[in-house]
Amino acid sequence: MLRSGSFLCMRLDEGGRLLLEDFISKRAFRCTDRLIDMLVFCHRPRNIAEIRIFMKTQLGLRGAEGEQFLRELIEKDIIRPGAKDERALKAFSMWKGYNWREPFLHNLLTRDYPFVERGVGYSEMDKETMINYTKKSKMPNAYKEYKGVLKIRLPPCSTELGMFHEAIEGKLSRKSERMTLTSLSDILFYTFGKVAERQTLPWGKYILKTSPSGGARHPTEAYVYASEVSGLKKGIYHYSVKDHALEVLDGVRRETLEAAIPETTKSDTKAIVFLTSLFARNMWRYREPRTFRTLFFDAGHVIQTLQLVTESRGFDVELRQPFSTQKLESCLGLDMYAEGAISYAVIK
Repeated sequence: MLRSGSFLCMRLDEGGRLLLEDFISKRAFRCTDRLIDMLVFCHRPRNIAEIRIFMKTQLGLRGAEGEQFLRELIEKDIIRPGAKDERALKAFSMWKGYNWREPFLHNLLTRDYPFVERGVGYSEMDKETMINYTKKSKMPNAYKEYKGVLKIRLPPCSTELGMFHEAIEGKLSRKSERMTLTSLSDILFYTFGKVAERQTLPWGKYILKTSPSGGARHPTEAYVYASEVSGLKKGIYHYSVKDHALEVLDGVRRETLEAAIPETTKSDTKAIVFLTSLFARNMWRYREPRTFRTLFFDAGHVIQTLQLVTESRGFDVELRQPFSTQKLESCLGLDMYAEGAISYAVIK
């Protein structure tokens, strides 16, 4: 018994031609009307006799021509034995039962892409690759800035790190009741701030922060909703890494954000830090599909640092994952194709 592959999709290529792509084999084929009709007919298992009758009566394929068409489909694995996809279909059914349909397909699409093993000669090859990248396109800016907006310079950071070590060891018991602008300055700098800058050939200038980031890409950006911060007007801000300042986002309506994020109206909320990822920073350096994961690695490092730094200043912090990405990105005025909301942390 033969049937259509279970994980096929159709898409248009750059020239506007319709392609059939197999998620499992990662191969793509030019679509024709006959191919589409065949796939629809074989969506459930068919025997060879049924397929030959269909090709003759519906596709106008007879004799050697029909046999050649069928042989090519089998060789390309477009039409395959029904049992071949049984294991994948069983797994897909389980994943879908947990509402993980999209993650399953993402895993299929990215898991088997070739990559370069780190070994002898890797550094030289990587350098050559980067030289080629820089010839084709400029490295994305390490700093995001809003032009023409009011910037509020943050006060110098405290150099007292004793409480930070206590937070790491889980021994911190002191609680701060009042968040000052200096407290917020400490939290933002020691989590997101630039601690050093390097000029390296062939790709140019890059920055270092307190959290590790693959290739020093640092895609994670910070936006702040200030609720009860002494010396700072209630509102929404973007943290400028370059200037260690808050950029006032007047274009963002506070009421809209408060309707989307319930913690903004809670009496014990002092501030909320929203974490986003700028896709271009990582995709420029890492051009394999599965390295989209590095965005989440980066955010994970930053979130842990944010928790430790915030607790070291005597505040509680609660991480939030379930939220409407679309609403939050809309509230912050983000371009969903360039920058995506990852998570947010409520500081109390």
